[in-house]
Amino acid sequence: MTTASGTRELPFARPIVWAALAALPPYCPVCDVSYVCTETGDEEEAGAIGEGTTFVCVRGRLDGSPVPANAVDGEVVEWTAERSIGTRLELATETWQTRVELSDVAGGSTQVTVTVTHEPKRSGWLRRTVRRKATERMVRETVDSELDKLPDHVERMGEGRPGSSAVAPASASVDEEECGWVLHLVGTVNATDVRRLQLQQRLEEVPIVAIDVRDLTYLDSTALPALARWARRSSQAGRQAVIRGVNPDFDQMLNVMGLTSGFLRDD
Repeated sequence: MTTASGTRELPFARPIVWAALAALPPYCPVCDVSYVCTETGDEEEAGAIGEGTTFVCVRGRLDGSPVPANAVDGEVVEWTAERSIGTRLELATETWQTRVELSDVAGGSTQVTVTVTHEPKRSGWLRRTVRRKATERMVRETVDSELDKLPDHVERMGEGRPGSSAVAPASASVDEEECGWVLHLVGTVNATDVRRLQLQQRLEEVPIVAIDVRDLTYLDSTALPALARWARRSSQAGRQAVIRGVNPDFDQMLNVMGLTSGFLRDD
């Protein structure tokens, strides 16, 4: 087993960095890799990526094509919201594990620590000894490559520009409009905000007809089960769960989680 790690400081707040890194998008142009989630673990938490989520990944774009036979199987083996995520990739002859840990830095920046572990599946002691140096170099280069790509991942989120770590404060309000009660989500809603804003209670106790996300910059995945249950209740009541406002990042998250069909988009 060979392990290497490294750190990089990013001039962005931790929720923004987490949103950029803790995701399995249909296609990541930074890595040139496509992802397809195959299992999300607990049925009650369907739609939310977390520990136990399994997926396959393949180089390049799938664009709706079938997953090829040489796709790599993966699993999320660690998940602490907005703090750390660990994944494991199972190849025919080797296993790769990657752990990403986030910590706050004075001034609003975030320190990212990437640890990569490589373990061969079938090789004798002599072969492992001969190849040790080459393996150590390969793992070290993998860590360096992942660190170098961090700024591009965050920039792709469109949450800010280098040198800016401002995060819009999270808020949620329920307003009665002509169509009925509408929940407005604003700013960066991280895992702590999901609980503080009592999103689940609001969706259960008030007959919400629509959620407005036009001013939402980030929504932690811990909110998705509550949204999915709201959509099911709306369907059972004979109405559609409406999502209002243009928000490509939110739409992409729903698509990745397989939740798009449960909502009616109204831009």
